[in-house]
Amino acid sequence: MEVKGNMKNATEEQIVDGIVGICLNLNMYSEKVCRGVVTEAVPDFIHMFQNIRIDRENVCALFMIISRTGFVRFKVTYLKKYRKDPVADYEYCNIGDITKLEWSLTPPETPKPPVEVLPPRQPDAPTLKVLHISDFHWDPEYLSGSNAVCGDPLCCRASSGEPADESAVAGYWGDYRDCDLPLWTLRNSLEHVGATHPDIDFIVWTGDLPPHDVWETNETEHTNIIQDMTNLLVEFFPSTPVYGAIGNHESHPINA
Repeated sequence: MEVKGNMKNATEEQIVDGIVGICLNLNMYSEKVCRGVVTEAVPDFIHMFQNIRIDRENVCALFMIISRTGFVRFKVTYLKKYRKDPVADYEYCNIGDITKLEWSLTPPETPKPPVEVLPPRQPDAPTLKVLHISDFHWDPEYLSGSNAVCGDPLCCRASSGEPADESAVAGYWGDYRDCDLPLWTLRNSLEHVGATHPDIDFIVWTGDLPPHDVWETNETEHTNIIQDMTNLLVEFFPSTPVYGAIGNHESHPINA
């Protein structure tokens, strides 16, 4: 794919089509997923491209480096097909000046405070029992018996298609493949912990509740999931203090 013209002057449609084209050419995901993710993040992409400090050749080189170092999980069939020399990233992208990719950070001159050596804990010192819960990623649309190998970032839904064979069928309590947690597994887990450990002093809740349907998220779904999780904590830990924080999946779009 060739991106023509100055990215700073590109229209919203050109930006969306350009990024979707990169996603498809690098065989990241399907058209549905690529376009959904990009469309959700249009305001962020527009800001990036209108304020970008590097040119298209530098962007090209960055994608080549990412694809070879494994920072992003996708199949690089496009690169293998069209590139004979996997090392010639800069030559392939017709890159010239790479100084725009170079930067440095000067730390402040203020020295670090001295390390405080704490005394060993006494055997009879009081203790606390803390429950840390995180990354439940529960899926309201999880469907037992659905397709767990659908090719999308998230499967095990009615929209995931029919399983190819018995090995692709999603389990009742969940599935270790590209699927998130069903509500009944989440409820069962919290109920078990609450009954087994009634003496928990406090709970640390560090977010990441919504499922990985990153191409079709919305604010209402995320808000409902957070509220439902709050209700479950009140139900199973009615007297336990909860200290919560949001994760990168609570926002819409994610990571925004």
